[in-house]
This record gives sequence, structure tokens and C-alpha cells, in this order.
Amino acid sequence: MMKNTIQIIGRQAVPELYERYSCKNDVFFLEINGRDIVDWKTYADFITEKMLFPITNPYNKNSYLDWIRDLSWFDKKEYVLVIDHHKEFMRNDPENKDDVLEMFRDIVLPWWQGDVEKYVVGGKAKPFNIYLVD
Repeated sequence: MMKNTIQIIGRQAVPELYERYSCKNDVFFLEINGRDIVDWKTYADFITEKMLFPITNPYNKNSYLDWIRDLSWFDKKEYVLVIDHHKEFMRNDPENKDDVLEMFRDIVLPWWQGDVEKYVVGGKAKPFNIYLVD
């Protein structure tokens, strides 16, 4: 059984990630520059734009969780998020940074690991991994 994870990696591992994932058509690969994401608002704006969330209020965490557990508009087999400069990610909003990482660990990754098959008709488990670049 696959295990979706959040992994801390060194900068030297980033080229391998790009080589492994970024040119595959069936993988959604997104790099987030942690230096540019200072708080929940900038994260919500960025992720809504890049993941094409069809929502009007991206700042509502329940809506965010609904859409990041849907992603049906992408028709991808795998999702990879790389948060570069993760120590600076949401640096002005440490409580929400903890919330985002906790939502990934406790809700989003388990959803794509198998919960989607229990709760969505025809839902398919998919790899969804997050790499925090040190």
C-alpha cells in the first residue's frame, strides 16, 4: 500500500524531484516558494490560482479542504507539492502554517491515500506527497 507523506529534504535532492516528476503529464507538480508565501491569505491566493479551485472565498479553510480533496478537473494520477524555503513559508503566520501542515498530514494525505475510495463513488486513491526543502 502506498504511503502519502510530508518529507523534509535537502536542496541537493530538488533536481532529482524535477527529473522524476515535472515532465510527466499524469503528475500535478507544484513548487511553492516559501519566501513568497508569508501568511494564510497569500497561501490561499496562491494555491487557489495554481490548483484552479473554483471558489469565491479562498480564505475559508473548509472550502479549501473540500477543493484540495476533489481536484477532479486535473485528471492526474499523482500530486506533488514542493515547498522550497519551508522555514520561511508563512513566517508571519506561524499558527496557520501549523494548521496547513496539520491539514495535509491529518486530512488531505489520508484522503488521497485511501479515504477517497470510501466516500466518493468511483474515487481512486492517488499518491499525494509534499516535500519541504530545507
